[in-house]
Amino acid sequence: MTRSFVIDPETGKLLTAQEWKDKAGDNVTSAKMVAIVPDDGSPAFAFPVEATAACSWKTSLAFAANYKAPHPIEGSDGTFTLPTRKQGLDFRIARESGLEQLLEMIGANFLLDQLRNEWHWTCEPHVPTGTPEARWSSIRYSATVAWYFYSRGFSNLDGVRYALTARPVTLLRLNP
Repeated sequence: MTRSFVIDPETGKLLTAQEWKDKAGDNVTSAKMVAIVPDDGSPAFAFPVEATAACSWKTSLAFAANYKAPHPIEGSDGTFTLPTRKQGLDFRIARESGLEQLLEMIGANFLLDQLRNEWHWTCEPHVPTGTPEARWSSIRYSATVAWYFYSRGFSNLDGVRYALTARPVTLLRLNP
C-alpha cells in the first residue's frame, strides 16, 4: 500500500501520522513537508504543504527549481523539480491510502483542496517523436505544450502559457 508520512521539522525523518501526532501534540499543524512512498517500488518523494501559486509551465519549472525546503529532509539532496506524470498518479493513489486524512490532521486543507480539484504541471514537456525539436535538449525551454496531471489520476497536455498549479517535489533515498 502506498504510504504517506509527515517529515519531522526537527529531525527530517519520516513519521507516520500517529508518530507525528504523539510527538507534536498541540503543534500537530507545524508540519511543513509531507512524503509519499509508492508501493510499486518507484522513488519516494516529498513536497511542501504550503500553498503554491498558479503559473505558466516555464515559471513553474523555475519556481520548483528555486524552492528551498524549510528544514532538512532525510534522504533528499535538497533539489526540487515539478512532479512527473507518474508522481501525479502516486498523489491520487496516496489520497486513497491515507494522505487525505494526514493532510486534514496537520491542517493542510488548502493543499488538500488543491490535490482534489486542481490541475498540476509536471516537469515533462511534450515533444512528438520524430520531430526536429525532439533532437534538441533546449526543448525544455522552447516547448509549447507540456503534461499536467489532475486529481482523478489522469494526465493530459496543455499550452505552456496557461496557469496551472506548481507543486515542487524532491526525491528521497530511503534506507531499506
